[in-house]
Amino acid sequence: MFKFSSSFLLHFIQKRFLNTVSTSTLPLASVSTVEFLTNSCGLSSGSPTSNGRKLQFDEKNIQQYEAVIGFLKSHGLENPQIAKLVSRKPWILQSKVPTNLKPKFEFLQETGFVGPLLPKVILTNPGILLRSLDSHLKPSFRLIKEMLESDEKENTESKSEEEEQGEKDE
Repeated sequence: MFKFSSSFLLHFIQKRFLNTVSTSTLPLASVSTVEFLTNSCGLSSGSPTSNGRKLQFDEKNIQQYEAVIGFLKSHGLENPQIAKLVSRKPWILQSKVPTNLKPKFEFLQETGFVGPLLPKVILTNPGILLRSLDSHLKPSFRLIKEMLESDEKENTESKSEEEEQGEKDE
């Protein structure tokens, strides 16, 4: 009955199912942290802000930040994309790779977001990485899949009925 474009579905997923809550204000970053971010992913040292919030990262956690940046790079995000992501959502660098990012990236890839589509999804709505995998992302994607399968089934049944009608008319 309805045919959805992939761009509409991406927009629908992001706006309806994956909206996120805002993060708290983050205080100033140290000079060496800004240098680290500039060197590791090209974040502009002139304005390390995120929607008016200042970046603050603990020097003790540089290895964790390196792990997050390395993980993002290994999944197709390039330095300018990572810099944009970090400047918009600095909390991303405070994510735990094995327990937070990795399972969500794997789920998105299993769902079909592979190649250049995966970074596009993450950059379009980085809050997707903030949502709970089991209680939010999986149920949301299941619902969307059911809707699409139902729509596809209706389209197939409708075409079959039209073909049968066409054969009767001949």
